[in-house]
Amino acid sequence: MQLNGPDAESGNRSASLTAWDYAGAAPEVLVVLARTEMASAVPLHSLDAQEMGRYWSYLQAADRQRHLLAHGLKRLVLGAMLDCEPAALRFGIGAAGKPWLEPGTLQFNLSHSGNWVAMAVCRGFEVGIDVEQVRSIDIRALTGLVNHSEDCVLPEAPLEQRFYAAWSMKEAVAKCTGQGLGMPFTGMRLTTAGSGHYRCQHDEACWEVAYRQLPGAHLALAAARDFRLRLLQPRNWSELPVLLEQALGVPPRWHSA
Repeated sequence: MQLNGPDAESGNRSASLTAWDYAGAAPEVLVVLARTEMASAVPLHSLDAQEMGRYWSYLQAADRQRHLLAHGLKRLVLGAMLDCEPAALRFGIGAAGKPWLEPGTLQFNLSHSGNWVAMAVCRGFEVGIDVEQVRSIDIRALTGLVNHSEDCVLPEAPLEQRFYAAWSMKEAVAKCTGQGLGMPFTGMRLTTAGSGHYRCQHDEACWEVAYRQLPGAHLALAAARDFRLRLLQPRNWSELPVLLEQALGVPPRWHSA
């Protein structure tokens, strides 16, 4: 499954609009994947008062960048899909801490790690997304907190990739359910479903998960049904409305300058 064509393997970044099509008429999930370098172009006034307060609460500039980019993306993308002013969007928080859009016509999820920010959005069903930037951790010590004894994930790959693949896929599932890290990863069993997709089972429940390795990071998307995925990877903030127009078929009437 190609994330961004041949450039994804080489690490060269280029704008892309990639549709992953599978048999049947599975509904589409739109994913926007961005680098934090884009945050410098996101205007602070695109955030509401609560988001702004959270922005200023961060002590580290890198944390403020991730927050600004994630919530700027959230508002621009959802506003384009609903054809409404991004500043007019209102959000709530579920019992388990998962944010939702008022009214709930679209479901979305955000993730950020290191230099990456990812957003998933769709209609009619819950989604969870996770991006994990590779960092210096004791993988062998953490494997017992992540792996199920019957996981089947990239058996020929190095330990690091297997670990991050399992971690990102299980966290995407946990975020889809709204439970987050409160869901026991060792009770979640991953099996391959072909074409870069996996099945994740926990008790009687089952989710479909798409996984892809990025340059220096790992991306996973989960839903409790089959789906097809459309990815937007803008090179800069001003390019995002152009890619949204290509994806949605109409130009966004509102976007931050």
